Amino acid sequence: MPNLTLARQMLAGNAYAIAKHQRDEEHLQPADVLLEKWDAEFRELFESAPRSVDALLECADVFYYAVCVDAVRPADPNTTEADLTIAFLEWLTGFSAVQIVGAAVVKYSRRAHGMKDAAAEAKAVEFLMMRPSFVAMGDVVFIEEDK
Repeated sequence: MPNLTLARQMLAGNAYAIAKHQRDEEHLQPADVLLEKWDAEFRELFESAPRSVDALLECADVFYYAVCVDAVRPADPNTTEADLTIAFLEWLTGFSAVQIVGAAVVKYSRRAHGMKDAAAEAKAVEFLMMRPSFVAMGDVVFIEEDK
């Protein structure tokens, strides 16, 4: 399991950048709205083909919204939505936490910089599927599975 602290921090930062870029707001949406989006992404995951690029992109979305929920609502630091979500996604899909977290960071780092391009996101995630132990975060940061 990768250390999720850095990934959560990066994704939360990306979420605030996206809020500013898309809605010109300095805050995230309320937890109830984020939980609705989290639920909708789970439904989309169930509709995607198993072990596909689309499925991994949906896992990325589910994890991202779990991180957003944690960012706006106080949580027990021992059991965050992000931690519970990543464990469930691993069990449900067979993707590793490294792949899911990597896909989320790649997708939402791009979006935080105003680059929403589904084809480019899919290509980057396809790369992650082929190399599950290597996850590029931005240009220089990496997550590795704990030994």
